[in-house]
Amino acid sequence: KKHIRSDNMNQCRVRILVSEELKITLDNSHVLVGKNSFVKQYDTDATLRHVRDDFFNTMNGNISIWDCTLYPPKDITDWLFEQWPDRSGSRAKTLYDAGCFPSAIWQVVPKGLQPNLRSVTEDSQYNKQANIRDDEIRASKVEILGQPVNAKPSQVLNEVKERFHDDNVDEETKEAILCRKSNLRERKAKEDAYHAGLEERINNLDDNKSSASKKVQKMLIRSRCTGMKKLKVQDRVYLRIAIIGKGPVKEVFRYFSRQDTISRVLESLSEANEPSQEIELLVSVSPNSFRRLP
Repeated sequence: KKHIRSDNMNQCRVRILVSEELKITLDNSHVLVGKNSFVKQYDTDATLRHVRDDFFNTMNGNISIWDCTLYPPKDITDWLFEQWPDRSGSRAKTLYDAGCFPSAIWQVVPKGLQPNLRSVTEDSQYNKQANIRDDEIRASKVEILGQPVNAKPSQVLNEVKERFHDDNVDEETKEAILCRKSNLRERKAKEDAYHAGLEERINNLDDNKSSASKKVQKMLIRSRCTGMKKLKVQDRVYLRIAIIGKGPVKEVFRYFSRQDTISRVLESLSEANEPSQEIELLVSVSPNSFRRLP
């Protein structure tokens, strides 16, 4: 069966760790990545026999092959030489089915010996214990203000918050934070000024009865409305809402989904949701008449 090389996203990366007791000479098709460590890429439909032919044919009966990808490691010697010895057919097993996608770590040791898990850890790019200082290891404890203590969740959260306090950052970071806050304030001021201009133009068109003015007013109301941005335009209902209460009348502009209920509209109006206050929605049908919605 011919295997066509594909991109790395569809390949299995098999790393072979060879025990120092074994003297193995590999050809140039294998990439030496460390002391007694080799790696090779295979297509996902390549079989265990392909790996066997590349590495292990001359060592049958003298070695044990352990899959150390997961813990505990598993002896897969019989897989390669007895259970799945073929390249195709019922006695063939692909690397994907063998759990080697996207990568696998196999260790080869003399027959009868157990794999050296420490060498697996040292060969990998992770779990570098040398990078962890003894004073950083706290079993069930958190270091707060330089002292290891049994901390409550609230204390942990406060400690994390203090790490990012303005007093704990350098001058360059402080300057970047201040610049960002200033830009946000300027953008907010520009948006407020733009919205105020739209509202003024909308109010000025209230007394104009021409059809052209009403169309322009509707377009301005759509531009002023805010809501859930992910909602499709064709599914939006635009509302100009006047909140009438104890204080002065306040106008808000919102758009909602056609599937939203009246209660959803009322709940979204934080200006009208005061404790122990009954609210209702009235829809204007003429300049001096309103329809109460249930």
